[in-house]
Amino acid sequence: MSIRKWIGIFCCWLFLVNNNIAQERLQLGLLPVLNVNKKLKKDFKLNIKLENRQIFYQDQEWSTPFYDRLDFTNILSKKIGLTTKIAGGYLIRFRNQEIITRTIQQFALIQKFSTLKLAHRLVTDQTFQKEKAVKYRFRYRISAQIPFNGQSIDPQEFYFKFNHEYLYALQDANRDLEIRIVPVLGYKFKDTNKLEIAFDNRLGSFIMDALETKSWFTIAWYIVL
Repeated sequence: MSIRKWIGIFCCWLFLVNNNIAQERLQLGLLPVLNVNKKLKKDFKLNIKLENRQIFYQDQEWSTPFYDRLDFTNILSKKIGLTTKIAGGYLIRFRNQEIITRTIQQFALIQKFSTLKLAHRLVTDQTFQKEKAVKYRFRYRISAQIPFNGQSIDPQEFYFKFNHEYLYALQDANRDLEIRIVPVLGYKFKDTNKLEIAFDNRLGSFIMDALETKSWFTIAWYIVL
């Protein structure tokens, strides 16, 4: 697929966001991410991720970015085939002087073509919060990645990635469906270091309430130890 077609996809995403900005239930913010990976013995890999979410628009008002929450995620994965792996871990969230925990289970499949890499991810997780019922979520994400030059992503080169995810949540009698659309521009400094800039757009409350839009400007730094 040519870069021109990827730009077309990105423009469609911008059109979608612009249409939703007129809604009352809109939230915008920053989401810096530190993602550290460590390869272990016997095809195991440890992933540690730190996210700090800040909000600068909600309730139809702009403001100076303020702290919303801090997430610490720890995932251990194992390769079980040439293109598949399983993973499990937990998340700890610090928000408004409250600690929220989440257990995570994951299966991933990666397909490689001449210039395109597709990654499929199935995730289930359970969120535990004080004085609330357990929240169960079921997620499917497909991610397409393509280099700007050549057939592979080499050091000191840009690449484009597009994530599309469906998330179904269940908590007591409450149900919800969220769709995530995330165009990503990445730059690979070297094999152990890359930076990604993305617009993480989330459309939620399809089932129980009026449509809600959350868009995060994300800067993610990936490190391999």
